[in-house]
Amino acid sequence: MQLIWTSLRFKPMDIIRRIAVSVVCLLMAVGSLEAKRPFVRVNGFEVSKHVTSIEMEGNMMSLRWNDNTVMRGRLADVMINLACRDCVDKARILSVSGVQTSKMRVEGLTLGSTYSVYDLMGNCLGSRTVDSPILSVDISHLTTGIYLLKCQSLVIKFVKG
Repeated sequence: MQLIWTSLRFKPMDIIRRIAVSVVCLLMAVGSLEAKRPFVRVNGFEVSKHVTSIEMEGNMMSLRWNDNTVMRGRLADVMINLACRDCVDKARILSVSGVQTSKMRVEGLTLGSTYSVYDLMGNCLGSRTVDSPILSVDISHLTTGIYLLKCQSLVIKFVKG
């Protein structure tokens, strides 16, 4: 069967995105993946706010969190793209409470893996290797704003104050 993309209402990437979202939603519906995953702690506190579903509303993606809040727009798109880049069925999106200052102590990342910090537009600001069970992430050079820490298929949203 030959598909002619110009005759479709959606662009090829829109179709791929819709399929990926459907797969993630199906996997989340099968069972709570969050309960089966190892904990993540930031500065000694377990990160408990997590995405429970990824939804498509028209052409816009949205993230529904376990506290029943919803995130839409560019940040939601960036978080979904980062989390689902490697393996859709292992995607995990978390949000850290409070404002972070100069360093974040992150516990629960896989030793030997690479972590990266991204800005709101999805630009990688730096990468390093997880070399300790409790990782010290220097964020002192970042300006005030919202950032994402990605390690494998885990994405953590945090606010730098």
